[in-house]
Amino acid sequence: MNRKPYRNIPVIAIILVVMFIMVSCQQLYNSSENINNSPGASRDTQYVLSGNTSKNSDSVLDMGPVKGGVLRIFSTDPDTLNPIITNNKYVKDFSGFIFESLVALDKNQKPVPLLSESWEVSNNGLIWTFHIRDNVYWHDKQKFTAYDVEYTFDYILKNSIYTTYKDNLQNVTTFAAVDEKNFRIVLSKPNSFTAELMTFPILPKHLSDKNSVIMSKEYKPVGTGPFKYLSYKENERILLEANSDWWYSADIEDTSEKLPYIDQIYIELYDNSAYAVGAFQTRDVDVNFNETVDYDKYYGRYDLTIKKYTGNRFEFVSFNLDNPILSDVKVRQAINYAVNKEKIIGKLLPEKAVASDFPIVPGSWLNDSNIVAYEPSITKAKKILEEAGWKEENSIFYKWINWAKRPLKLELLVNEDNDLRKLIAYEIKEQLAEAGFDIQVKEMKWEELIKKVDKKDYDMVIMGCSAPSVPDISFLYSTPYLPDNSSPESLRGRNIAGYSNPMVDKYIERIYSEHDDERKKALFINMRNIIIEDVPYLVLFFYNDAVLLNRNMSGNIQPHAWNKFSNIARWYIPRLYN
Repeated sequence: MNRKPYRNIPVIAIILVVMFIMVSCQQLYNSSENINNSPGASRDTQYVLSGNTSKNSDSVLDMGPVKGGVLRIFSTDPDTLNPIITNNKYVKDFSGFIFESLVALDKNQKPVPLLSESWEVSNNGLIWTFHIRDNVYWHDKQKFTAYDVEYTFDYILKNSIYTTYKDNLQNVTTFAAVDEKNFRIVLSKPNSFTAELMTFPILPKHLSDKNSVIMSKEYKPVGTGPFKYLSYKENERILLEANSDWWYSADIEDTSEKLPYIDQIYIELYDNSAYAVGAFQTRDVDVNFNETVDYDKYYGRYDLTIKKYTGNRFEFVSFNLDNPILSDVKVRQAINYAVNKEKIIGKLLPEKAVASDFPIVPGSWLNDSNIVAYEPSITKAKKILEEAGWKEENSIFYKWINWAKRPLKLELLVNEDNDLRKLIAYEIKEQLAEAGFDIQVKEMKWEELIKKVDKKDYDMVIMGCSAPSVPDISFLYSTPYLPDNSSPESLRGRNIAGYSNPMVDKYIERIYSEHDDERKKALFINMRNIIIEDVPYLVLFFYNDAVLLNRNMSGNIQPHAWNKFSNIARWYIPRLYN
């Protein structure tokens, strides 16, 4: 199939205007940047093995799982098909069909075994031993062993080419394959989240002599996953086929269930991500991942299915704790009581966001209750201010600070090219006015806003962030616990409020050293309570993302924040469409 005529349609005809300008936990970026192909783009795209198949009630004439058929997905032109060093988000996504990692994350952000069937940790927390599955083979029939893991570690750490996965291994001092079935690493500091970091693709050692083409488009990926690479036709398509010898298919209890169900995957190639929506609407691809909260325009469509899930992107207000007004914890607490997050969501993002007061994805095993601590109350907000010495005059609170009578007047910065965020800013202004605050919203160019934040020349600022795959909150509330070789640009998003609490630092250290899940969760809850009492940030909500699927797709389709293509091996095409 020749895709060139469609690829030449003017971008303006199908472009989707992205409303979000987010702040990554590692790096701030603007909407004008191509985040789909950035080095910090989405990771952890591998499927997670889960329970038995289930019928999709959204589908018609669906008699249950059947073998066969073709799944068509979108991608921009790849830089390389090497999953370790690609900077293309889409390549990282579909590489999860071909390659596998030692560990995967489930929907609750817990590590589950994949190529490693189990692991154990020494008493001091520094030595981790991963036990490798015995029945795994590469697509070229070579046996998978711990020496492949050793080769991949070596490749990531010693490669001069930048890879985001190098950050996963910054705490590793030594590593080695003990034998074919056991791989051991030694850490510089205890890290109970080490398993969560082992989610990068493993490369085959026996093909290491092909490094001469490893950065080129000639690189032919060989993995252990449910789909095998077949061919690549530049500017048109990458073709994958089902791996009939997939190790998991041989391991499941019901031996009659031969996975994966889908026979082939066509990865349709386009010039840039602006074509994604148009390709889905013209049914040239079967799946579209919507992170722009306008998926409600598809409600009522009989020809597609919408699967919503809570993503890892969240909005928050950072307080400048050097500000003489905001340095008072009572003022910050009053703001938290005065701002009604559910009202903001209901007015601006109905059913498209989940209120939260902590930067851990709701539903995570560490944040499974997601109880918002500050129940909205203007009365309580005013009472807290009065107890802190503020007095209300003509609907505005005042207080003598440093021998000057100061009104409760603050400036809230927002980037001018983000329409949604501006609406949120003015809604916050309106709500805080009821509690006696005088909030001045200042719209600024993104570059100017960032300069002010860098210089701590601000009162309050609305920003966005992507919660990391490891449930670690030190990036906002402390100095990094682990060794950090990040670039100055990457460090911009770290603890921008300037928050410091020795008790929180101690809890973070204890959490990193604790390997019992129940005790770790108890420590986390205690730390969370301290931070919520201190409120260095006003966390607002997490966005709900959505997967849009053409009607011909069915199966146990359960996307989540850590894997949009979750359970891809159990997706299928009902016989009507097959």
